[in-house]
Amino acid sequence: MDGSTNTHKWPDRPVTIIGMPVAVRELRIQGRRITKEEYAEALPLVGRLRLVDNAGGNGMHRGKAMHLDRAGPGEIGSVRPPLFDPVLESMDAKGFVLKGYEISYAGGKTFEHRQAWLVRPLPE
Repeated sequence: MDGSTNTHKWPDRPVTIIGMPVAVRELRIQGRRITKEEYAEALPLVGRLRLVDNAGGNGMHRGKAMHLDRAGPGEIGSVRPPLFDPVLESMDAKGFVLKGYEISYAGGKTFEHRQAWLVRPLPE
């Protein structure tokens, strides 16, 4: 104890893993809906899903963003660009669909593309 009357037991070390473990399939490529063949060929992206509030960000990135972070111990960074302004489109016992937009850069220009993610939770 630290001498206070607080009886809460703190963990021995801080929890460093945040986010929900998931497998994500992208349902669009640069705004275009993917075909059944493209869906079948694509491997799911595995990571940890977390929602970030960018209220203090610059004009392009204000609002909420869904991040898919690397899942391995000690790994940092994102698996994919964030999904901005995510909206829960549908949900069932197997998972859910999030819709929003991605931002990409090419030739000195910024582009916004519609995107949808099929998200399936994974065990811890």
